[in-house]
Amino acid sequence: MLEEADSASFSGEQADTAAEQLRFIQRLRDRLGLRAARIAADLARVEYGETMDSISTLDWIRHECKMGFQAAADLVCVGQEMDSPGASVAAVEDSEIGFQHLVFVARTKRAVGERPEQPAAPLQPASYAGA
Repeated sequence: MLEEADSASFSGEQADTAAEQLRFIQRLRDRLGLRAARIAADLARVEYGETMDSISTLDWIRHECKMGFQAAADLVCVGQEMDSPGASVAAVEDSEIGFQHLVFVARTKRAVGERPEQPAAPLQPASYAGA
């Protein structure tokens, strides 16, 4: 079991040690999130949840991994976007951003879609016929 620490009793050195432990654990959690996301996307691709008599793979992940629907959907979304150009997976691996930031990037990319190769021509202001 994880040690519980009373933050009120931390000395300066103990707080520094605890802060370093927190950073280490979060970075490890982020890297594990990447692995979980790739697996979740692979399971969604083969519709694993449906083969296990669940409503969907997201629903299967939610129940079997004891997580909320949004967290399961985030795993699948990140996993599906990991191989696309511009993915920030390397930034998570290098601890430049966290997994939750990658969730935001993947969801934004999915909502906006790919950028066009050529930018659209700027809109020209409409002229008023009566002016």
